[in-house]
Amino acid sequence: MAWDDASAALPPGAVVDVLDSDGTGVATASVQPGVPLALRCWAHQPGVPLDQALFTTRLRRALALRERLFSKPYYRLIHADADHLPGVICDRFGDALVVELGIAARSVRGPLLQALEATLCPSTIVLRGELEPRVLGSPIDGPVELPENGAVYLADLAAGQKTGWYFDQRDHRAFAARCASGARVLDAFCYTGGFAIQAALGGASSVLAMDRSAPALALAAQAAAANNVAEHVSLERADLLEALPAMAAQDRRFDLVICDPPPLARQRDKRGAALSAHRHLARSAAALMSPGGILIQASCSHAVAGDRFLGALLKGLADSGRRATLIHRGGAGPDHPVHPMLPQSAYLDVVGLRLL
Repeated sequence: MAWDDASAALPPGAVVDVLDSDGTGVATASVQPGVPLALRCWAHQPGVPLDQALFTTRLRRALALRERLFSKPYYRLIHADADHLPGVICDRFGDALVVELGIAARSVRGPLLQALEATLCPSTIVLRGELEPRVLGSPIDGPVELPENGAVYLADLAAGQKTGWYFDQRDHRAFAARCASGARVLDAFCYTGGFAIQAALGGASSVLAMDRSAPALALAAQAAAANNVAEHVSLERADLLEALPAMAAQDRRFDLVICDPPPLARQRDKRGAALSAHRHLARSAAALMSPGGILIQASCSHAVAGDRFLGALLKGLADSGRRATLIHRGGAGPDHPVHPMLPQSAYLDVVGLRLL
């Protein structure tokens, strides 16, 4: 198939053979009209059937990696192209799976689900990414518990953000816990309390967890109680872009600030605005921090990562008259592998700075 106007008219997710200029078949791919990555490759040969056997082979390969990395079945099981399953995200919560299907994968939903059911025998599969979540198998009766770094958390698999939990920040939450002993901690954009609970368990003298989502804060409160740290964790609903400067004006002070906002730029044309927002957040956080305090700030968009992201943070600190040293840097955990030809899959950038 040549990529021409007729090809562009194919329905989203259509599976096609890709031919080179000589007419030789080079790949089996799914069509994604209207986006920069117009084709997502399933195989480097034409005519490869996208059946249960193919998905089972790739699923077992992905599963084998995670079982080497983790002793308990709580992790990202499938990370799209890096696991050779484009458009497929699957997070595992014990015997429950949450599956997000992008355009490239929606036409192969059937054999993919068959492979998941045959390989893992899950009690429940929650399908996300379309208009309404669909629950296959046993219904979900409220949030599910998940263990991480010695803590217990709660995730809403059907109505929570993304898949209900962010496994990608596991290692950075552990780092925050190591920084928290005796500290006054602010967990901004706390969602369901991932960093806040770890900080409290790490010996923080106090933790303030803030988010604008009431349901997320309710789960954070339940997690604080489940981990016996409720007396050390305060929860507050707020718009952080407004709340942080207001807190600085009140002369509030913290020794550890975690700033993990939602994606501020999914595409390059939004990069400038996102970098400005991160600069503003760093400036606002610095105004709240005591000398020697540690700022952990994250960007979950490939468009805002690397030197640009770090530069925006340093400019924000300079705006507030602060200098810093870099003490921590990293991306998503190893259950979020990166496809070497798709730098977009390295989407998370987390920076730890000790302020002077």
